Amino acid sequence: MRQVDHSMSFINRAIGTVAPLTALRRHAAQLQLRAYLSGADTGRHTGDWRKIGVDAEDVWQSDGGKLRERARFLCTANQYAKAALDTLFEMMVGTGIHTQCRIRFTDDVKKNDKANQAVEDQKKRWMEYDCDSAGDGYAKMNWYEMQELVSRSSMRDGEVLVIRRTQRKPTSGVPLAYQIVDASRLSTSAFKSATGGEIADGIEYDSLGRPVAYHIDTDSGYQTKTEIIPARYVNHIFRRDWADQRRGWSWFTPVIPSIYQVSDVIEYALIARKVQSAIALIITQSGMGGGTIPGFGGDTDANTVKKQYIEPGLILREPNGATVHSHVPTPSSDLDQLTALLLRGVAAGLGLSYEYLSGNYSAMNFAGGRIAGLSTKRHAEWGNAWFCRAHERPFHRDWINFATLANVIPIAPRQADQYAAEFSRPRIEFAVNPQQEVRSALLRMDAGLSSLQQEIENGGGDIGETLTSIQRSIARGDAADLVIHQALRADDFTGGDTDG
Repeated sequence: MRQVDHSMSFINRAIGTVAPLTALRRHAAQLQLRAYLSGADTGRHTGDWRKIGVDAEDVWQSDGGKLRERARFLCTANQYAKAALDTLFEMMVGTGIHTQCRIRFTDDVKKNDKANQAVEDQKKRWMEYDCDSAGDGYAKMNWYEMQELVSRSSMRDGEVLVIRRTQRKPTSGVPLAYQIVDASRLSTSAFKSATGGEIADGIEYDSLGRPVAYHIDTDSGYQTKTEIIPARYVNHIFRRDWADQRRGWSWFTPVIPSIYQVSDVIEYALIARKVQSAIALIITQSGMGGGTIPGFGGDTDANTVKKQYIEPGLILREPNGATVHSHVPTPSSDLDQLTALLLRGVAAGLGLSYEYLSGNYSAMNFAGGRIAGLSTKRHAEWGNAWFCRAHERPFHRDWINFATLANVIPIAPRQADQYAAEFSRPRIEFAVNPQQEVRSALLRMDAGLSSLQQEIENGGGDIGETLTSIQRSIARGDAADLVIHQALRADDFTGGDTDG
């Protein structure tokens, strides 16, 4: 990693474009992007990149940043966007994803369970004290807080960078730490690398299109400093929607227009109601005059329209030539239907149900609630699996490597997979009828279609923690547990993997 100072960056840009062909090519690309932005700003939410002959990466450079900022604003200021982001996070990560190691050290199951538990305990110590590379003057996060920041950033902004660092004196003995970097800090100051590679939007690529380095802005202002970090130290987390995709798009991209429309509809409806409710009486006077109305005062200028107010307890006498009409507001009656229509589109675009997004369960029956819950749970399982593959598993491999080299954990045999691990699912309860859910689980286990471990993990629990908790309750002599869990009072009970 090295620092590059781009002081007077306009001179550096000029030097980098000395070659006429390079300058012409870059100027043409800028004109294309400017044309795309112009098309996107003329009353439309996005332009059509095919009409101006640019590729998908140029589209990201023109619209990706704008969409990221819009999504970030909405998820902060709009109640529905914030609720959607919170729901997605709760489904994917919940209170935190922990690791269940499955490393096979020996052929003895009990010894493997104890060894894996020791590895997990060491990792939890690192997760609590040493995982964040923030130095003095910065609030350090534990691993669960970093999980939340990474997951929210990857969904809201579309992408996030996690950089691998090292620590000299770690509390846990594992000199590994990570730094979370906002994707907006990818530098736009450098265009040509020292090795002649392509640099597009802060990412340097080799001849095969693979990332080799990331250029990260470290300062702001006219003296821009850039840190060049080799790609092997950077985990660029984003959801890939097409081949050769280089940058991530906000998950809120399809629903940003609908969220703005919901806000507009509600705002304009409230304004209409305020205007209608502000008019209490309408006074009509004939051309003959007829004096003033008590409590309202007189008009000194016939061409001036003045705001007039009534007071509580006012007795109104109608003067000659004047007629007083009470005003009854007539607010629109289709506001709920219109907002529900828009919110259904927002929910569909994010993989949620309308009821979970809006919090409105008034029209939901038993069957509808069960279907909505199962559909949302399937989406939650997909999101959790994606996050574990993109975030948890790569960092678990890093930790195993560093912990092994630091002699914090034992080295697994060569024939064993030292990275073998499973990651917990968020505890999501969609049971509309809990008794029916329990009976269904028992039937699946009796028929051999499932196991106790699978049923517990499907509910977001951990088999080891659950059985250990039962064992402790029995050891304490709890009367209820002594009656209910007689079958678990075996001498060889270990709290490890147990099938139902």
